[in-house]
Amino acid sequence: MRNPDLDFAETGAKVNDLLNELEEEGFDEHATLSGAITAVLTRLIVRNPDNTMMLAELAHAIKKATILVDMMDSEERPLH
Repeated sequence: MRNPDLDFAETGAKVNDLLNELEEEGFDEHATLSGAITAVLTRLIVRNPDNTMMLAELAHAIKKATILVDMMDSEERPLH
């Protein structure tokens, strides 16, 4: 059985690597981020037909993101 915490960390790292790669190839950073968010939200909505569960999962992801940003030094943040 896979470890969800490790899967979470590895998935986040891979998605960040892909976003960085696309931006380095010249993709527009705003379009790239918007496309990634749209793809994730589409999967979230399809996978969770119950709005309550979908919103709970989305709220959990937002909470995790704010915790990660708070833990980062300004140089570590993948923002432009």
